[in-house]
Amino acid sequence: MTNLMKLNLTSIQENKIQPRAKVAKLKETVFDKYIRMTLEKLETSISDANGRYVEGHAYANAKPSQNWKVVKTNTNLLDEVVAVWLKVGIKKVAIDGDETVVKVPASALIAVLEEFKAEIESYRDNPTSDDAKAFQQVAIEMAKPKSRLSKNGKAFTYNSETDMYEEVA
Repeated sequence: MTNLMKLNLTSIQENKIQPRAKVAKLKETVFDKYIRMTLEKLETSISDANGRYVEGHAYANAKPSQNWKVVKTNTNLLDEVVAVWLKVGIKKVAIDGDETVVKVPASALIAVLEEFKAEIESYRDNPTSDDAKAFQQVAIEMAKPKSRLSKNGKAFTYNSETDMYEEVA
């Protein structure tokens, strides 16, 4: 039988990472989830636009972002033409009449993206507005489960009271 040496070091005792108790994950409503995801895409797009047009971190070949891409390059970056759009999930929504993609000068890109962001935040802050309800309808369409049946073999249906897709009992 071997005699194992046991260390009792204070720094280990003080800095040892303790496992956290598992917390039940709260499910997001369709509306809240798609507001969050849309705002995340817009934040990424604003950051990309700042990187290219404000901070001067332009790639040799322009790379598309989440909500915009360069469609006409120029030696002066602010004279470029960019196409902008707004996606809810994977669906581009109308942003100017029936148009889903609009070309703007790069000098106006950040302002346009900030305006998109403010609009989506207004839906979050006033979910009963007509525009927020229209956003929610698109979100419901995009959130529909791709599989017709759950792992338990049950169909999914949208529950307007919980604003979630749930298994049919």
